[in-house]
Amino acid sequence: MSSAQNEDEDPQLELQRKKVILGRQLIQLQGQLQMKERVKKSTELTIAEVKALPEKTNTYRTVGRMFLATPLPEVKDGLKKFLDETATEITQLEAKKKYLEKQAKSVMDEIKQSESTPAVAPEDETKRQLLDDVHELCIRAELAVLN
Repeated sequence: MSSAQNEDEDPQLELQRKKVILGRQLIQLQGQLQMKERVKKSTELTIAEVKALPEKTNTYRTVGRMFLATPLPEVKDGLKKFLDETATEITQLEAKKKYLEKQAKSVMDEIKQSESTPAVAPEDETKRQLLDDVHELCIRAELAVLN
């Protein structure tokens, strides 16, 4: 195999690897976002329930494996702080998601550009098979991100 073919394949393989890595990171990030959204909804529901309680209601918060008697205003403040922290984390995760999506789009554009330029067909069939496998994984990762 000539060195020109190696030069043509190595960047393409590297782009495919980046695409797979970014796809995995996006999938993981979407899972984190979904979890944080569920926590946020749960906390909002808890706040709504706690607001309906009379001020003299005995309330408790968990500390490890035990329950600690806590005044109702303190419980409300703690829930609000937790909700604010969760909202901040969601904002940070969404910003990271946008960044990863931009990177993924950039890699996809580079791949399309490299595929549109004529390249010398690789003589080594195993490398071609590896490229095909990586491409298939990337497509699956994209589909998983879309779902």
